[in-house]
Parts: sequence; structure tokens; C-alpha cells
Amino acid sequence: MTSATAPSLDELLGRAGPIIAERGLDYFKEGLVSALEVGPSSVQAWVKGSERYQVQLSKSAERLDFRCTCRHAADGNFCKHVVAVGLAWLEALEPGQAEADTDPDLEIRDWLNRQPQAELASLLFDIAMRDNALHRSLRLKIDLGKRSNGTSDGATDWYRAIDEATTVEEFLDWRQASSLGDDLLTLTDALEELLSPESAALLIELSEYAIPRVEQAREQVEESCEELEQALQRLTHLHLHACNLINPDPVELAERLFQLEMDENLDSFYNCARQYREVLGDSGLEHFRRLAQAEWRRVPTLTATDRPQYGGNRSCITRIMTTLAELDGDLDALVAIKAHDLTAAHHYLNIAQLYAEAGNSDMARHWAERGMAAFPHRTDNRLRDFLAQQYLLCGRDEQALQLTWVQFDEAPSLSNYQKLQGLAQRLQRASEQRQRALARLTGATENNPQSQANARSLRLAIALWEEDLDAAWLLSQQGDHRVELLHDLALKLESTRPIDAIGLYRRMLEPIIQQTNNQAYQRAIGLIRRMGTLMRAQQLDTAFTAELIKLRQTYKAKRNFIKLLDQLPRA
Repeated sequence: MTSATAPSLDELLGRAGPIIAERGLDYFKEGLVSALEVGPSSVQAWVKGSERYQVQLSKSAERLDFRCTCRHAADGNFCKHVVAVGLAWLEALEPGQAEADTDPDLEIRDWLNRQPQAELASLLFDIAMRDNALHRSLRLKIDLGKRSNGTSDGATDWYRAIDEATTVEEFLDWRQASSLGDDLLTLTDALEELLSPESAALLIELSEYAIPRVEQAREQVEESCEELEQALQRLTHLHLHACNLINPDPVELAERLFQLEMDENLDSFYNCARQYREVLGDSGLEHFRRLAQAEWRRVPTLTATDRPQYGGNRSCITRIMTTLAELDGDLDALVAIKAHDLTAAHHYLNIAQLYAEAGNSDMARHWAERGMAAFPHRTDNRLRDFLAQQYLLCGRDEQALQLTWVQFDEAPSLSNYQKLQGLAQRLQRASEQRQRALARLTGATENNPQSQANARSLRLAIALWEEDLDAAWLLSQQGDHRVELLHDLALKLESTRPIDAIGLYRRMLEPIIQQTNNQAYQRAIGLIRRMGTLMRAQQLDTAFTAELIKLRQTYKAKRNFIKLLDQLPRA
């Protein structure tokens, strides 16, 4: 039984979020928590990760406090090590949980403390030869250590340290990536010491070398790594701060920044013209612009009949040219850049929105109509919605309504019906358009059973949205419907028509239980609980007990479901 002073499982996992919670659960399951000491309202332990981390966790009525020696927690984040210790805390409070007489990890630590230094060094060397992450970390410490003991040969050792920290020879899972991220943060801490007028030039050079290598290493990581992303962000900031500190030659800086931003494999040097505008100054920005214009002249114009071109230099130079035009506040230049690629309907929309934001409704409508004409059969509904609003502004209500109606006609859905009704109400034509839409659902599916089922469910969804419970109930009795719709209807009927709500819950149980997984079983138990509450309120306790007995007989082969069912009170 969980102590009142310990966090609940939901509180622990909810604080962490799904990704961190899953990683913490893995640490806990693999037995990486050791030296657990449980107090009246707190716990402390060690967690074995890329290093050993000390964790403290305490719970009061108002808050859950934590501390971990890892870098992620140092930034105020609820880390995976804290989750693992929290789970160990909850397990330790379970009745019957045996306490080990001796912690195996502490035995190992005590044994190591008794060994001669030479034997420990030999043991560590053998492990490092088999463990790429440990080998990388030790090499990094050696290269960085040369700076403090006076044996460094300057930039060479820095480049070697960067190579050691960023070399990844195999694909890394998230645990191995955490070790890589720690090494990168160690490297970033050391580079940050170069942020001074005397060494800022070296810092600029090293960060321009390191950032692409870190981004390349990121491609070898299974999923996002917090430590790696932190290191990359800090390196990018260090580069900008170092440039601001010494104002390097603006033309040379512009040359390098342009090449970096034109590299489609790099994410860290987006919008350089904006980010480095002050340090570039007029001369640097002008050189950057000339480089961009020369590259832009090599990019072909694409029309609606051409195949789209994605990625590569085109996307990089388009972004650069867009940033420059935005800095200049030049609407015509922005339009010309966006009109360079008209291979999709939303490209026309982007131009129309520019004119709308500038207050030029005529040109906004003109470009939207051009997009509609260019893509009559593949029209983006966002373009239709935009043009409908423009038509409303100039009194062309019927055309606006037609643009909205065609969306429902092409793809009948609740969202498109709501959109249609919203406009119809604005035009005071809601009843007329409602009947038209419902007739569309009835008439167009007569010879197609699947379409009939879809239309029937949509009509039920519409009735629920319109709060027409009588119509919704009648529709619910006509064939099968999605469980979600029946559940929504049952909830709405509980207060006024509880017997009907009970019938709907009963009807939903079969398809849910037949999914045969624990999540579905939990959901079914939730429905049964609601049935029990409603039936007891109607003095149907005996009938509810009979329901439980019948369910047990029907699904006796589903053992996990039966275990949950047996926990429910019979009366």
C-alpha cells in the first residue's frame, strides 16, 4: 500500500511526461537503482546511467521536490533517474517487499575501494577497449586535460577533443545517446571558457567545426537526446556571442555563414541574415545578399504544371531570400520569391495571405482565385476557406457558401458540417443548408452499404453536436456505430434517460472486450462501473449483480478481464 507521503504513480509519471517516464521505467526494471534509503517523506538512492547519479526525492502535501546530479536535472527537468528512484520508492512501500541484506552495487564499490590503483587502472583500460562510449569519454578527458596541465599544443588539441566527442561509429539507442550527450556538454563547458576577447576568434573557428559534427552525430541517435540538443543549442549561442564579442571581418563571416546555411544537412544556422545582422553590419549583409542573389539566379521558376522540387539547395536559398526580403520589408520581393514556386495550391495561398496582411484585399483575392484556377481538382481547403472569407468581405455570399459546401460534398465529416453551418448561420441560412446537408447524406449512399454506415454515423455525430438527443437515440438504434459515438450519447443520456444509457454501455462492452488487451479491459471495466452506478441509483442492485455474473460466464476465458471484473462489488 502506497504511503501517504510518497507520490502516486500517476503523479510521478505525469510529472515526467511519456518519454522520460518510459526511460525511467526501463532504468527501474533493469535494476539500476541502488543504495535506496527511504525516510518518512523522502528517499535517496544512486542510479547507474552513463555515470552514477545521486538522486533525492521528497513529497509534501503541496509539492514533489527532487534533486539529481545529472545535467538534465540541473536545468530543472524531471529526469529519468528521478523517475526510476520514485518507482523504487513505491515498490519499497508495498507490503511484503523484502529488503536485501546487502546492496550488490555497494559490495562492488567497497571491493573496488580496496584494490590497488594499478589493478584498477588495468581493469578500467580493459573495459574502455570494449566500450566505445567509455573510450570516447576518456579520450575527451585526456585532450581537455592537456589545457590545464600546460601540455596543450593549442588548436590541435581542441580539434582532437571535438573529434573524440563527436565520433560515433555505430547507431546509438537512447541510453548510449545520453552518454554521448554528456560528453558533448563536457566539451561545451570547456569551449565556453574561450568566450573572451583574447580567444573568441578561436572559439568561432572551433564552434564552426564542432556544430556540423554534432549534427552529423545526431543522425546516429535512435531518438531525441536532451543532453545532445542542449549542447548543440549552447554551441550555436557561443558562436553568435563570440562573433558579437570581437566583430570579425564582416565579409569573411558572411561568406562562411552563407555556406553553412546553404548546407541542407545543417539545422543550426537558419536565418543567419537575421541572427547575425548586427555583427555583419551593412557591408557583411550586403555581401551575404550578393551571394544569395547569385545562387537564386540559378534556381528555375516552377509553375502549377511542374513537378515539385523538395530539399537541396532550392529550399535553403528560398529560405535565405525570404529572410532578406522580410528584413527589407519588401512585399514585392517576398511575392516574387514565393511566386518562384507555384507547384501547390497552398503556395498561392501564402501569397494571398501576404497581400491580405498588407491590406490589399483585391490582390489577395486575385491570387487566391489564381490558385483555385490552377488546381481545380486538387484544391487545398485552406485556400478555399481563405477565398470564402475574401468573398464575404466584398459581399459575394453565394460564392463563399459554395466554396464551403463543396468541401462537405467532397468529404462529408462533422468538421466540414460544422464549418458549413457556421457560415450558413452567419448568412441566416442555417435551416436550409442543414436540410441540404442531411439530404446529401441520405441520398448519395443508397446503393453502397459501407457508405450508408458512414453516413449513419455522421448523422449521429451531427445530432450529438446539435444536442438533439431524441434524434441521436433513434439513429443509435439503426445499425452499428463507432463506440466513441455511443459513449458520448450514453454520457448525455445518463441524467434524463439512465435506462437508455445503461443499454448503450451494455452494447459497447462486446466490441471493446473482444479487442483482447489490458487497455481495452480497463476501458470495459470503466463502462461496467458506470452501469453499476446508474443501476444502483435505479434500485437495480440485484440486476447489476446478475450482469456481473453473466459477464463472468461469457468471458471466462479472458483471465485478465476476469481478474478486473472480480474486483468490482456485486451489490
